[in-house]
Amino acid sequence: MGDLEDRMPAGEERRKPETGTLFLAGSVFENQRRQKRREMILSGTALGEGIVRKRLFHGDGAGAFGVFRPCQSMGACTRAEFLRDPETETAVFVRFSGGMGLCGGTGRVRDVRGFSVKFYTGQGNYDVTGLNLPVFFVRDPLKVQKLIQGGKTGAGFGLQGPEGIWDFYSRSPETMNLLLRLYSDDGAVRDYGEMDGHGVNTFVWVGEEGKRKYVKYHFLSRRRREKEEKSPSETGNFQASEADPGEAARRLYRRLESGDFPAYEFCIQMMDPERAEILEFDPLDPTKIWPEDRFPMIRAGTLTLNRNPEDFFSQVEQAAFQPDSLVPGIELSRDMTLQGRRFACEDAQRRRIGDHFRQLPVNASAALVTENGAAGSEMGRNTAERAEPEYGIRPPLYCPNNLAEAPFPRETPGRKDDFSQAAVFYKTLSGEERGRLACAVASELSFCGGLIRERQLQLFGKTDPDLEMRVRSLLQSSIKM
Repeated sequence: MGDLEDRMPAGEERRKPETGTLFLAGSVFENQRRQKRREMILSGTALGEGIVRKRLFHGDGAGAFGVFRPCQSMGACTRAEFLRDPETETAVFVRFSGGMGLCGGTGRVRDVRGFSVKFYTGQGNYDVTGLNLPVFFVRDPLKVQKLIQGGKTGAGFGLQGPEGIWDFYSRSPETMNLLLRLYSDDGAVRDYGEMDGHGVNTFVWVGEEGKRKYVKYHFLSRRRREKEEKSPSETGNFQASEADPGEAARRLYRRLESGDFPAYEFCIQMMDPERAEILEFDPLDPTKIWPEDRFPMIRAGTLTLNRNPEDFFSQVEQAAFQPDSLVPGIELSRDMTLQGRRFACEDAQRRRIGDHFRQLPVNASAALVTENGAAGSEMGRNTAERAEPEYGIRPPLYCPNNLAEAPFPRETPGRKDDFSQAAVFYKTLSGEERGRLACAVASELSFCGGLIRERQLQLFGKTDPDLEMRVRSLLQSSIKM
């Protein structure tokens, strides 16, 4: 192969190669382009800048802005200013979300929904991270991560399957109180504007003289209570495969655009801490409710949603809620899941958004609040999430599981009675409601293995023999078909 210069056409002016480039046709500016890419990457304008990782739990959601106004002064119970003056309006942001949905899922209607509220008070931001149901799955914070992993374990190919989560349920009897509510008509959410919200955990209100009260929060939808009782044709046969994953969010958006503003009664239940020691159940256990006949609802205010977000990414995706975002007069109780989440949520926001998440407009406080934290670099590692093993091939990440006994190293705290409150709830349902609950449960259990089905049926039998009989009969019919 001869010299390149000798092979150039005669009479054509010979060009000298520019410094730092290759003298090849079509590649004159290749080095310059590579240098430009390197500069963009290093400066963060091409990769990493503005990326917000998806939440592992309650990933898909919607949001709305609104106002909160007390209906009476709660000054005798708490020093929180936004609860003391009925003439004071406090701006709020509410995020609604699904629970364990993942790629390949169908927007499960039988999914716990998130209901988180951020109060922009004059004393700083106050966050309440709740659900659409008044109870939680587990009482032990160590089992929360395992619950999430069980819910995301499917049949492979990124598709969600019920076997993993029902394997977890069948080995965790404390989930019974939530399961019956989740698979009843209360668990079928079609419109976020008609969905109740509950704080689930127990909080502490502190008065001027330092007196403490245990408190539970409830955001009760006015629209839901004004609406006529649904007929069986409306609520029955509402299957996950037929559900539109975005239906609830779209209905909320249309309501706000049309001026039909959803309103919620903010109600509380109160208890003296001394009384908690003599109850037959642990009031700090998030798998339990406080009976209303003994701890009546007290109406404390009204929350009204009146505005859709203008930018979904900056106002909904970047919204960060933390249980330890508190104001004077409100504290966290010794509820173990609440104490665990105060650390987990902080770490999750740093990993998902970055150290600056509090300075983002949707999370920024309207008040001048002194932060005593130290500045530092991002604590999370920018590493890809490890792919979870396919169920049935390698042991699941959650425990306990169907493939191997993996008990926790310590006793679950609290006064353990996992069936009484679930049984009371089941007895309040009509015959038609019980039938729809059994159908919803059987439609998922039919995809699980025999050991999981039998274990769960035994738990249903301990709750109410009628429930076990209904589900078992439906499962036998589906297997024969």
